[in-house]
Amino acid sequence: DHSTGRVLGQTGQSFSLIAGLPYEITCWVKAEGLAEGAMRLESASGETQIDLGDGTFSWRRITAPVTVDFDENGNPIPRGTVVGYRLNLVATGSGTVWIDDLSVVSVR
Repeated sequence: DHSTGRVLGQTGQSFSLIAGLPYEITCWVKAEGLAEGAMRLESASGETQIDLGDGTFSWRRITAPVTVDFDENGNPIPRGTVVGYRLNLVATGSGTVWIDDLSVVSVR
């Protein structure tokens, strides 16, 4: 659960981004009985990109900016370099969540 930091399940997708360029993560989310902090989208390094919220709610659009400027060791990546990026859906609590139209697009 979220209080212990234990991951109950996760899935993800890897894709390429261009270092130094701004992107936007967007998705539509609906939830039923979602515990606080129970579901989030995070990078492979564990950085939360989008907290999906909590409670019960109808479809809503959620967005978050993302720019890759540093590698996993904190070293700067030259702008324009094509880099691998992984976005994970992580579950750490109870509830039901629906996600639709997840996208990562350049906003330059």
